Amino acid sequence: MESQSEINKQLWQICDNFKKKTEIKKNYIVYISALLFIRYYDEKSEEDFKRLYQNRNNYYIGDAIDGCIERIEKDEHDKNIFSNIKFKGIKIYRDTGEENVIGKTIEAIYFLSYKNSNKKGIAEAYEYILEQAVYRNDIIKDVGEFYTPKEITQIMSNLIINEESTNVYDPICGSGNFLKTALESNISQIYGKEDNLDYYNILKTRLLVNEINSDNIIYGEQYTNNSMKFDVIISNPPFADKTWKENKMLSEIMYKFKVPQTQVGDYIYVLSMLEKLDEDGNMAVILPHGVLFRESEKPVRRKLVENSYIKAIIGLPENLFYDTRIPVIIMVLSKKKKEEDILFIDASQEYESDRKNNIMSKEHQDKIVRVYKKKEDIENYSHLASKEDVINNEFDLTIKKYIKKERKVEVVNREELIKDVKRLKLEQERLEENIKDVLEVLGYQDIGEEPIIEKEKHNTQSNQKRFYNIDAISIGEKIKEERRKKEITLEEMAEKLNTSVTFICRIERGASYMNLQRVIQICEILDISIEELLLEDRSKINI
Repeated sequence: MESQSEINKQLWQICDNFKKKTEIKKNYIVYISALLFIRYYDEKSEEDFKRLYQNRNNYYIGDAIDGCIERIEKDEHDKNIFSNIKFKGIKIYRDTGEENVIGKTIEAIYFLSYKNSNKKGIAEAYEYILEQAVYRNDIIKDVGEFYTPKEITQIMSNLIINEESTNVYDPICGSGNFLKTALESNISQIYGKEDNLDYYNILKTRLLVNEINSDNIIYGEQYTNNSMKFDVIISNPPFADKTWKENKMLSEIMYKFKVPQTQVGDYIYVLSMLEKLDEDGNMAVILPHGVLFRESEKPVRRKLVENSYIKAIIGLPENLFYDTRIPVIIMVLSKKKKEEDILFIDASQEYESDRKNNIMSKEHQDKIVRVYKKKEDIENYSHLASKEDVINNEFDLTIKKYIKKERKVEVVNREELIKDVKRLKLEQERLEENIKDVLEVLGYQDIGEEPIIEKEKHNTQSNQKRFYNIDAISIGEKIKEERRKKEITLEEMAEKLNTSVTFICRIERGASYMNLQRVIQICEILDISIEELLLEDRSKINI
């Protein structure tokens, strides 16, 4: 009997071969999912799959697969499932005499599935190929929305699921990690919605091979029973989404809570979920840090705080997701008005480093859950803030306003320090000279200035190099101007960015380089778009 690791490798090899021999380079998992769905959907489709195997080398095998999918769509009363893919039109790459890759894929799945008749092994192998595809960023887009790391889903489930919880709802399902984790916590019914058809196809397949009922998972529409409420709502909605206005239900929420039309969708999703939450239910949502302090969202924060909906705000470490290093928060909400205090937890330093991502161990997860349930106040880690504290902070929920980190004062040997400074200064001078030489060879300006993007332009008269140089000083001035408009002090800006006042001053003077992540953080704090910060600068581009 084959081991689970062997089954995993074989299914991944099937995916890899299909990817290499077709033009399908990103959503190949959806095509493999379709074949697995046909194989396991019901007894009739199992017979269909056997016939596909017997006719795998037929020229029209792609049409036959598409026919099987159409039959399932009718039986499932789901016109959407796998409707966005067609095996008939796949472009195939092969050497002379080589068998059709579609036929080879059917053959490989046939022998793998029938040789391992226990569906559990195939289910675990499917989990494995999903993780591999996510790790390699082979999902079409927004990997962070599609696949939430299991340690985060476990924390959130343990925070809000209790013995009375019977159902769970995720309005942005992705791959279904939240729903699957909830089932492991003895939830009996799952409900969900997904607007991305590739994600929906994968989720339905994942639930099928895991023998989980997916009747209440829908695509691209709201439940007909709009009055239905849920015990548990848990989700990872898209960050800074501007397309929410296209959704009628979300627009209605916006008018009800008087959210500006120019606002991004973070709180729109939160408010829409609250509408679906039972009066005794609990809810947990992953959000960006910007929702805690953005000035334009202050009226929403005020409403949530005044109604005592927010129970906890938990800061997580950076680099937990596969596609971004940006740290996130978990916001825990409930409609019960027994408690007005808000628990703040700063778990941003509670992680272990892996090769590519940070991970939160079971010990880190259990600590968060324990502190939340016991409402513990731990120095430098957690604090139970009163509603009055939040009001005094003008509804700014930035975690560092409530959990002050004490800086340890170290005794320094003055003479040794002077020696070290002199030594470092000499090293700095040598390094700067070396860097200048390298920059000159590469066609950059002097050290300390913004890099030049070199663009070579050919014409019949000359082969002249042209340089486009973004004026960092103008960008710095814009940051300073917006900061003052928002009445944010240098100290507050430095605190929000987790950096020094000196660094902020250098940015505003145009004397310090910023990477894209830093630009995004600054735009969130100042409540302006990246375009507003950078595009005004076009008139100052030097050519």
